[in-house]
Amino acid sequence: MTLRKITPAAPWVRKLDKVILRIRQRALASPSFRFGRPTIIHEEKDPGTNIYRPLAAYTLEDKIIDRQTGCYFRRSFDRLLHDSCLAFRCSRQGAQAPTIHDALDKILNFRSTSDLPQIFVAECDIRGFFDCVPHSLARSALQEIVREHDATGGAPIDPRAIKIFDAYLKSYSFQDNVKLDAERKLRSKIPGAKFKWAEVELTELHGKRNLGEIGVPQGGALSCLIANTVLHSVDRELEQMAEQYPGKLLYLRYCDDMILLAAQRSICEDALALYCERVKQLGLLIHPPKAVGAYSKDFYSGKSHLTYAWGPGESSIPWVQFVGYQIRHDYLVRIRLRSLKKQRGRMTEIADELLRALNPGRKRRGHIPAMSAGIRRSSRQVEHRFQQRLISLSVGRRQLGQSLSQIMPMCWCNGFRGLQNRKLIGSSLKMLDRHRHRQIARIGRRLDSLELPKAEAVNKENALQFYGLAFSYWGQFH
Repeated sequence: MTLRKITPAAPWVRKLDKVILRIRQRALASPSFRFGRPTIIHEEKDPGTNIYRPLAAYTLEDKIIDRQTGCYFRRSFDRLLHDSCLAFRCSRQGAQAPTIHDALDKILNFRSTSDLPQIFVAECDIRGFFDCVPHSLARSALQEIVREHDATGGAPIDPRAIKIFDAYLKSYSFQDNVKLDAERKLRSKIPGAKFKWAEVELTELHGKRNLGEIGVPQGGALSCLIANTVLHSVDRELEQMAEQYPGKLLYLRYCDDMILLAAQRSICEDALALYCERVKQLGLLIHPPKAVGAYSKDFYSGKSHLTYAWGPGESSIPWVQFVGYQIRHDYLVRIRLRSLKKQRGRMTEIADELLRALNPGRKRRGHIPAMSAGIRRSSRQVEHRFQQRLISLSVGRRQLGQSLSQIMPMCWCNGFRGLQNRKLIGSSLKMLDRHRHRQIARIGRRLDSLELPKAEAVNKENALQFYGLAFSYWGQFH
């Protein structure tokens, strides 16, 4: 904005104004508004499985309209959502928006206020949520929350926003965009690949061969809105049940993941049964909850669990997990293993990308080509920039002398800021620090074997030789 004010007559400003005007004309005045057909991007669910998740990528202009409309709806409806809903919320009246980190606080508070050695827990995950939402359900859920909004004195919802919402649904369906188009293209590149979809189970649940228009795009702002509006009625019933048992039942939901904690087994079982029944009535599938036996690694692979005891002892499960956090009965907290592996893999992937750039002609092991790729940086500069990229990925663009009391935004550690000031297991975070150093060493060894331009002399007194605790994964939560 500052540059635009300084140079209002620049060519790029005129072009930007034309784009803004075109977007406004489409969104606010076009009599036949519609979204363009999205490009389906395939993302592998688990490495080596050949099973993929479809992500819908719209054009830039469509993304802007989607995001602004979603923001308008969220701000309008956020006051109606329940405290148990923790995903895609807005800040209101100066208070921060609820987040997944609030779930950690609520679980620990519920554990601490109970004088019982065991708490009873149940978990449930909706199966392929975004791919299984019928368009009719998304429309009726929006209409229902609009009526609630009007009945509670909210400002009238603009009909244009509802029209854009309807156009968003019309632009995508799983049968058309994914099964008939994207999957066919995917299999031409990767034989045997497929997008996972529970078509048989959906047909049985809905009781008809033709499912109609079903599935909403994954990754859009309006899709986030749909997740909360569709499950709003379920949240209401579960919270009403919790009010019947003050201090004895806690219900939390983040998008399509849910967890229940109760002081009594019967209360937890009744709440789980109510949740599963209401989700089924909406025409959605759940991962069938499985009975929990003896504690083992298999416990963490389950998506839904029947009621089990959380506490010490052989007959109990020592840990519960929810939205990336794992919590032990004695308040010890750690990050789930899957998140750690994903971050470690991301660092390795970045190092591999750089190695391919440094070795454009490498064909066999041990062969180091002559440097004719036009690399103009010295080995020290290349290594330093790579190191800075990994540091930014992990802890953000932190400066020397900056306080560690506030985690930097836009980094991996910020996604787990609920760990701050907690009793936590640090070995997994130190493992990430070690892995980062190994990737830097990999790059350093390769650079030592290449002929690169000589580095200019530097003032060693001002050069930082060691990036320590302040720049480490462990340092952010220490």
